[in-house]
Amino acid sequence: MELDKKIFGMPCGADFPRSLASGVFNFFSAYSPETLARVNIIVNTNRMRLRLLEEFASLDTVLIPKVYVLSDLSELIGTFKDPNPNSHLQYRFELMVLVQKLIEQQPDLASKSALYDLTDNLAKLIDELQGENVTPMMIKNLNVEDHSGHWQRILHFMDIVVTYLEERSLEPDSEGFQRNQVLKLLRAWEEYPPENYIFIAGSTGSRGTTSELIKGIYGLPNGVVVLPGFDFHMPETVFGSISDPLVGEDHPQYRFVKLLGELNIKFREVGIWPVASPPSTPRNKLISLALRPAPFTDSWMLEGPKLESLESACEGLSLFEADNQRQEALAIAMLLRQAADQNKRVALVTPDRRLTRQVTAELLRWGIIPDDSAGLSFHLTLPGRFLRKVSELLNRSPTSSELIALLKNPICHSDELDRGKHLYLVSRLEFFLRKNTIIDPGVDHLNNFLKENNQKFTHKWVKWLSFFLMKVQKDGYQKLGYWLEEHISNSNHLAIGSDPANNKMSSALWQRDAGEMAKKIIDNMFAVADSAPLMSSFDYNRMLKTIFSDHEVRNSHISHNDILIWGTLEARGNGTDLLILSGLNEGIWPAQPDSDQWMNRKMRKDAGLLLPDRRIGLAAHDFQQAMGAKEVWITRSKRNSEADTTPSRWLSRLINLLEGLTSNGGRRALESMRSRGAKHLLLINELEKTKQIKKPPRPEPIPPVKVRPKKLSVTEIKTLIRDPYSIYARHILKIEPLERLDKFSAYALRGIVYHSIFEKFMMTWNDGANLKDHINNLHKIASEVIKFSTSNKILQKFWMKGINDLSESFLNEEIERHNEATPLAFERIGRFKIKDKDFEISGKVDRVDLKDSGDAIIYDYKSGTLPSLKQQVAYDKQLYLLCLMLQKGGFKGLSKFESKVASFVPLKPNVNEVYIPTHLESLGEFEIKLGELIDSYFMPNTGFKARRALFAKEDYSPYDQISRYGEWDTSDKCEIEIL
Repeated sequence: MELDKKIFGMPCGADFPRSLASGVFNFFSAYSPETLARVNIIVNTNRMRLRLLEEFASLDTVLIPKVYVLSDLSELIGTFKDPNPNSHLQYRFELMVLVQKLIEQQPDLASKSALYDLTDNLAKLIDELQGENVTPMMIKNLNVEDHSGHWQRILHFMDIVVTYLEERSLEPDSEGFQRNQVLKLLRAWEEYPPENYIFIAGSTGSRGTTSELIKGIYGLPNGVVVLPGFDFHMPETVFGSISDPLVGEDHPQYRFVKLLGELNIKFREVGIWPVASPPSTPRNKLISLALRPAPFTDSWMLEGPKLESLESACEGLSLFEADNQRQEALAIAMLLRQAADQNKRVALVTPDRRLTRQVTAELLRWGIIPDDSAGLSFHLTLPGRFLRKVSELLNRSPTSSELIALLKNPICHSDELDRGKHLYLVSRLEFFLRKNTIIDPGVDHLNNFLKENNQKFTHKWVKWLSFFLMKVQKDGYQKLGYWLEEHISNSNHLAIGSDPANNKMSSALWQRDAGEMAKKIIDNMFAVADSAPLMSSFDYNRMLKTIFSDHEVRNSHISHNDILIWGTLEARGNGTDLLILSGLNEGIWPAQPDSDQWMNRKMRKDAGLLLPDRRIGLAAHDFQQAMGAKEVWITRSKRNSEADTTPSRWLSRLINLLEGLTSNGGRRALESMRSRGAKHLLLINELEKTKQIKKPPRPEPIPPVKVRPKKLSVTEIKTLIRDPYSIYARHILKIEPLERLDKFSAYALRGIVYHSIFEKFMMTWNDGANLKDHINNLHKIASEVIKFSTSNKILQKFWMKGINDLSESFLNEEIERHNEATPLAFERIGRFKIKDKDFEISGKVDRVDLKDSGDAIIYDYKSGTLPSLKQQVAYDKQLYLLCLMLQKGGFKGLSKFESKVASFVPLKPNVNEVYIPTHLESLGEFEIKLGELIDSYFMPNTGFKARRALFAKEDYSPYDQISRYGEWDTSDKCEIEIL
């Protein structure tokens, strides 16, 4: 090989590291071995560097070149090295102070909750300013007279930012630091040109700093530039037409057009670097034509029919369009496993991290751990999730569900010696909270829990947990150092566990790769905390999540060397037998351009900054390179978790081009691509195929009469009518339903709290008080009861609002009720036996009033939906049973009273009372029917049918899982089972 040119291009689909290594080795093979050792090569990623070193090591040479990464040129710079860049976090915190002042002065610009997001966006913009060498004066001189007032205000604020930048110009950030390194290196080379060869390879020059380095190396006597994925099949006229960034920046070859223009080099002057294994020329011609700029798509009609060997070009291409993301992930996992069985090296290339996690999970069914170049985002690791969960509780108490989730986290109480005891007590505590409908546990609840679980270890454990629940943080805006101290103190307390002898560093929180990353992040935050503005706990949480998301943890598990997961950038280092390009939907590949709150598209162009289309162009270039590989699978899902998807614009172009080329086999080639994907779908269906299990019947057990309960509550009579199976499960199988820990518990607790409020209020009723006095008294009692019942501020406000809304209407009606009768009893428990039956019904009446005539009135408070008259006649017999109980003297402390009137009193505004429909069914008629119901219940052949007559199909029964409802339908015939 002869280095007869100073700039070369590597065709798409070539194995870049292998071809580069073999080309450099062949050129220097005629020289002494030490000449090769003095060669310097600069590549764009560390993975490319490692792969290149592997390729050189495999060649017949002892000495190999020195290889550097663009982001770390410190060794190459030597004595010209700058000090380390300024802290990334400190830089953002200083900017946050400026943004916070802006939001305070102009609250209509953005909400306070957007503080860190705005700061992060601004920091990225300033990084770009320094990386693209855009001076502060260029920003100041932008003309925004024809823009809206919003952009004029933004530019005025940018003046403040520019002043800040000028004041700290001696402390560059990472982008400015790298640019300074490159400029010092270029000045040194200009003064003392290196005698050895220097190659820069694998970079497109998309960033200003990289472009400067490429141009500087090109100008050296022994400088060589090797461009990746250069399209040699694009006509020179088309190549030159995409130089305008507003038109061509989303094209894959735009960066080369711009670079060659700055170097004053013609398209035809770019040399073709010899490749180790030639890629498919027909394939590269096809992809080149498919990706032509929009103004040149008419060339499809002219050049398309001239393309030869379309079936050959598409022979190594397969297209799989999955119905959903799970199917796509499973398809990819099967391809990866199949390739591993065939001893192939295979890589999944996608920007969709959610998809890669799904694929990794699917591979676990075969015990395969892929080599994922990106690792796992720190906020998804165990320490990351634990720290985020603790931070969310900095300024409030946990709900029951939050507390149990936190205690079950593997980081919590990670002491190996007592971990089992801890998990046992967590399960006991969960049962206790569910049983007692506790939604926001406190120290008093833990003391009651201790009484039921009085063991030696439990005392220590409850004391440990109580300390966490009792910690009270300051409210409002505080220094970052305060939030960090409290956060880490709480986290260490929970992670160490209940044994105070444990060392905080011995807990799982700070161990292994993720734990070390957690310590590094927190230490960095402490180091620059003084630079941050005052913030609320909400701001702290938002900031913490963003910082955690910016860090990734590499998996230290032994991974499969030949099953790789790459980002799109790493596809340039193609050296695999099979590439799987996945997530090819709009919004994923390419991703949607990031929104810029600080500069619009025209302002960016006028300032000389990169346009949002730049990322689309880079993604297009990665796609073009990957499509040149020997064997390629293209996958996408037709639907994501929310809606139908749109195919990636490049895939759509390829499909449309092939469908239109009927004369030279384009349509047949496309059908073959899809056919290979369809065959793979058959394999997926086989893998997912399950044994046909016999559908379970709708149960109707018939237990022996002697085990059937002889006592039910008033509300259970309704259940006996509508869902007899629940009676069977609860009273015969002895299975108690548990309350949920989430919002449904809050609904149940609200009813209990409201009942307690109105019971206490009615006990303090003063007939001489006016409406305003009654309202004030009700609100006072409600406030006390609600604060005692829950410490959750949101629930307190929500419930108090409910009381406020119904106060006036309820009290007006209550005054009328007091005028009609006098309250006789509240919350009174009672029971009675059905005449001539060995069966007892128990219940509790909310309130009994006595009229002057001697008749009683029964009231039942309802915070939920009131039953209608028809429902009372059919199955909701609560008022009938309470009236019957009162008539028979069943309530403790009350004589027998006739009750001709009873009603449900709504504890919600604008809802009318619902009375007992004695005009439709008298109390005497009901008593006869009740006896018949109980007789039927005790008949030996009476079954306990599941969901016999629930009001709606969607109604929930606490025993649906036990009866396996969902596997059978209410239209199914019951299977009688005599027990």
